[in-house]
Amino acid sequence: MIELRCPCGFKSKHDTSTSGRLVRCKRCRTKQRVPAEPSVEEILRALEERKRERTHHYVFAHRVLPEVAFQDPRRILCLFASCEASNFLVDLWDEVGRACPCHLPAEGLGVSLEEVPGLDEPVVLIRFPDPEIPPEAHFLALVPWTERRFLGLWPRPTLRCFTLEQGIRLGGGLRTVLCEWSPEKKGEGLNHTNYGDGPAPQRRAFLERLGALLSEA
Repeated sequence: MIELRCPCGFKSKHDTSTSGRLVRCKRCRTKQRVPAEPSVEEILRALEERKRERTHHYVFAHRVLPEVAFQDPRRILCLFASCEASNFLVDLWDEVGRACPCHLPAEGLGVSLEEVPGLDEPVVLIRFPDPEIPPEAHFLALVPWTERRFLGLWPRPTLRCFTLEQGIRLGGGLRTVLCEWSPEKKGEGLNHTNYGDGPAPQRRAFLERLGALLSEA
């Protein structure tokens, strides 16, 4: 069905077979032409163009921030705990934007230190501008972590990187997905782990879900 809205405010629905025909508004009797339904190819092209316009958001959250964090975990955790955290985050956002097809505004971007139940150290929580298309992220959390090597000997301080992403349900509608980025064991690159449905895209809900997940580790 194709929905048509008259300037008078009246809405009507028409079968796709009426595409291109003139119809009369039932309220004001004004004639309007039913728009043609877009083809599958047109829809796909529009989606690809929209993704291209939103590259900045995806690359920043899913590539640049995890890679920067894993390069020097201790330094990045100290930086985000300092008074320079916000300036660093916005500067990095702008730097990434200049290399992307479309530079998105930083409105909504922010960083804070948050307590998570069960963890001894605060977590760095980064808030992104509102996501518009999957899999753009609502939040990213950098969690101080200690890896144990060789049967528990020589603990190595590092971090874990979690994202709360926008997703789509199979039956339609939006959902959130809890995921984790981690460095590959060999060579360069990142691994992406999907933990399934996430909580509501709210700060406290995300942190509580994160605490529950990490308590099982």
